[in-house]
Amino acid sequence: MPVEQEIYTRLSAYTDLTDLVNTRIYPSQLPQNTTLPAITYRRVSSSRFSAMGADSGVVKGRFQFDIWGNGVASYKSCVDIRTELQAALQRWSTSGGSTDVFDIFLLNEIDLYETVTETTHLVIDYEINYKES
Repeated sequence: MPVEQEIYTRLSAYTDLTDLVNTRIYPSQLPQNTTLPAITYRRVSSSRFSAMGADSGVVKGRFQFDIWGNGVASYKSCVDIRTELQAALQRWSTSGGSTDVFDIFLLNEIDLYETVTETTHLVIDYEINYKES
């Protein structure tokens, strides 16, 4: 399965995280009228490595995870979600499927507030090193 599906499988199976967001974990963007809090994730960039005339299948990808909450009062709950997201992902690896995740590293964290929509928005960037079969 593609690395995006591996990410979804990991997050949706992590009980301490789903206790906070239920099944509201979405690729790319939030569906319209989504109940918050919720998480979105997307690929920001990736580099693929080749070896002497062949593709190795090894990829270093940068992924952004966004945590969304209602208003200023939701900041603490978004921080709690960020803590569980980090616990689910930090140094995670998996093998045996069509995508093997070697390792994952936290790169960046940003706290934002969307004043127009009154939405708390926390951003976390991760580097995910994996191999596609």
